[in-house]
Amino acid sequence: MLGVRWFPRSWVVVRCWTICVCAGCLLASFSGVTFAENKIGQSDLPTVVIKRIKSDQRSIPIDVSGRIYHKTEIKLAFKTGGLVQSVLVDEGEFVSEGQLLARLDLEEVDAAVDQARAAYRKAKRDIKRIAKLNETNVLSKQKLQDAETVLTLRKADLEVAKFNQKYSEIRASVSGYILHRNIEVNELVQPGKTAFVLGSNRDGWVVRAGLVDRDIVRVSLGDRVELFLDAYPGNSFDGKITQISQVVDFRSGIFSVEVSLEPVEEKLFSGMVASAVINPEKLQYLFYVPIESLVDSNSDEAQVFLFDRTTGRVKRVPIGIAFLYQDEVAVLSGLEGHHEVVLSGVKRLESGDLVHAVDQQGFSLNPSHAVNIK
Repeated sequence: MLGVRWFPRSWVVVRCWTICVCAGCLLASFSGVTFAENKIGQSDLPTVVIKRIKSDQRSIPIDVSGRIYHKTEIKLAFKTGGLVQSVLVDEGEFVSEGQLLARLDLEEVDAAVDQARAAYRKAKRDIKRIAKLNETNVLSKQKLQDAETVLTLRKADLEVAKFNQKYSEIRASVSGYILHRNIEVNELVQPGKTAFVLGSNRDGWVVRAGLVDRDIVRVSLGDRVELFLDAYPGNSFDGKITQISQVVDFRSGIFSVEVSLEPVEEKLFSGMVASAVINPEKLQYLFYVPIESLVDSNSDEAQVFLFDRTTGRVKRVPIGIAFLYQDEVAVLSGLEGHHEVVLSGVKRLESGDLVHAVDQQGFSLNPSHAVNIK
């Protein structure tokens, strides 16, 4: 027919094939991804499990241990030194307020009292004699004043001697139990040496425990505490924090807290070991990630891999650890503005790696569009 040109079939096939190739190249250039890259994104990327980062306010219990003591423990000692004449009680005995516990040999002390009394009496006689002579102007007023000074000094000496005589014996200042006895009969003791430690029942029992830096800032006076004793398995005891140390013990590096027990019927002994669970009222807003997501961790710091859905890549970042709670890590810093952490497969990753991410149910989390590999 006129106006129609004929082309060989082979030429048409070649032409169509060329158009298809050009169209495919153009499409690839618009998407920015090669077919090889699509293939890598589907099969050759490392598969990792992703979990969403949690953040909320919690009151996290603190587990500690300590020992039970009397709230009031009094160290009793002799005011003066000397030879112990008698010891009337032993460790573990109950004593009543005012009860005599021990006495020094009073021969020397009594002699000191007699000497001070004699000097005082002589000073009183001297001042009477000097006063009469002063009235007749035989002695000056200054002599009288000196005599009055001597009388005052001798009276003070007598009071000191009597005081030392009184405290040459030890009496129980309160009712309670003798926790320690440190003296024996015929022992020569120094002034102020602790002879007995008396535990008073008047103020009840306390548990003294130690907390590290990250825990001491979480507790407050009045926080409730649940206590457990090996001596009474299956029983729990109630208490509350009544003292918080404001300075660290430089030898141990911990802060001391005191937990006062509520009155109990069970028999307790000073020095019993108690485990305690402190329930702080103070809430903390922190991030929480699974323990298995940590990389190169220590007590205060660690690293984790974070997943970015927009790029399909992971990023390794440092975090500050607050504390561990069950199977989670409370994180102080490093996760601000992030939402997902790599839960498993972290050992083979490098920061910036492209990954095939799935959730814990196995569903893919990668971007629906192909990712450009550069």
